[in-house]
Amino acid sequence: MQFSKWVTLGFSAFCLVVVAAVLRADHLYPMAGILITLPAVSYLMGWWSLRHLRFRRELPSLAWEGEETQIIYSVTNPTKISRFFLTIREQVPGWMQFVDPEPPLFNVTAQDETRVAQRLVFRRRGVYRVASFDVSALDPLGVFAFSQRVKSGGEQVVFPMPRHLESLPLTATEKNGWQEWTASALNGQSVSPDGVREYRQGDSLRRVHWRQTARTGRMSVIEFEEEQSVTLRVILDVSRIVVGTDEIDSPLEYLIRFAASALYLATKQSASASLRLSGAITEGQDELQSLAAFSGRGETHLYEMLQVLARVEVGQKSELIAALDSEAVESHLSASLLLLTTHLEEETVETLIRLKQGGLSVHLIYCDPATFPQSVRRLKTANNDPSLARLGAAGIECFLLKFSTGGELFPERIGEIVNV
Repeated sequence: MQFSKWVTLGFSAFCLVVVAAVLRADHLYPMAGILITLPAVSYLMGWWSLRHLRFRRELPSLAWEGEETQIIYSVTNPTKISRFFLTIREQVPGWMQFVDPEPPLFNVTAQDETRVAQRLVFRRRGVYRVASFDVSALDPLGVFAFSQRVKSGGEQVVFPMPRHLESLPLTATEKNGWQEWTASALNGQSVSPDGVREYRQGDSLRRVHWRQTARTGRMSVIEFEEEQSVTLRVILDVSRIVVGTDEIDSPLEYLIRFAASALYLATKQSASASLRLSGAITEGQDELQSLAAFSGRGETHLYEMLQVLARVEVGQKSELIAALDSEAVESHLSASLLLLTTHLEEETVETLIRLKQGGLSVHLIYCDPATFPQSVRRLKTANNDPSLARLGAAGIECFLLKFSTGGELFPERIGEIVNV
């Protein structure tokens, strides 16, 4: 395109010179000179377009996997000369995708600010670390292009989107487990008060003990027996997974989505929940990971756990047995322990059976890597049917999570029906 413009300008100037020489029309020579010098003038105008401008990028305050959002670029022009034909481009990883393949052209009037929005979709959860973006300007003739790199650091945390899950029968050994407690807690029936305590963030306002609050001046809530007997403890084991950074439908992402969905469901049902990682790292977020490992209720605690899941990267060292033993010590008989993994080693199976025999409610979500396409599998698969059969025979609830073309989560109960 630029070459054709050069040819057009040069041929036009040549024609004017030829006509002026043949017809002896001297007034055509200045016109030819104007055509020849026009690119130089246009070049200077394009070069000036990026001078003295100030740029700022605004990342979305909250981003979710699979949802469309916007990145806002703010351009300030403090001079008295307007700028035209500007574009902003930014290189993003493969799991991010701009809705419009070509960035829009925009202008910035004199002594004014222009805000440019570019729509994009985060195709999976993760942490997007930004460093810079490129601003380009065209001269009025569109012959020359000028570019400037703007440094603007920061990071965008993309939360995993909880999927719809059918209520899993994660019951505990006492009379009230996760499911049994749900109906009474949400409907306000068959609950017995078990004392009054100080209000904590995430508690329902329906449980406020107004008389105690008025007497002490501090907000207090009624604590129910069922409230103490409902706890979901999630352990995410990704020690055997080897994936690329841009893979969207991998066993790792399926496990993370399921963990997010289970934690969301537990929080929605006002249950206490915790998250512990095994064979995974959350770079620079050790304190946040420690908070997620403690049982808590409410949206604040849920977002802490989701942010840990957003930052999960596969590590090399697995401490699954230590994590299971730690949860066993911290849990009580009314807690539901949920392990999410892609591989069952002998030591893991024996530990789960031991915890079950000790009275702890144990549940397993096994994501079968053999059901995933070879292009995204990339991990050592093994025949875990004998291990699943042993777990089912021990009374442990086992669910099979398979690859789905739409990315849906449909765990299938297997338990004792697995054939060795």
